[in-house]
Amino acid sequence: MVRTGFYLLQIIVLSLTVSCSDSEDTSEKGSLKETQDKIAQEAVDHIKVPLDKAKEASELANRHTQQVKEAENQ
Repeated sequence: MVRTGFYLLQIIVLSLTVSCSDSEDTSEKGSLKETQDKIAQEAVDHIKVPLDKAKEASELANRHTQQVKEAENQ
């Protein structure tokens, strides 16, 4: 959870840096945009991966429960 907050803080700081700097040239803004996109994707991955693992664990538990119920009925 702390890491998620850290990545979100990085995104916010980078966004403010990009929005406040009007005097930069285009190539530098392009590299900042690439860095911002990379940080944003990392933040998404840090949130999405644990959620996907939790869904897989839930599905596994549901399959196991179903197998136990089927075994009881036999």
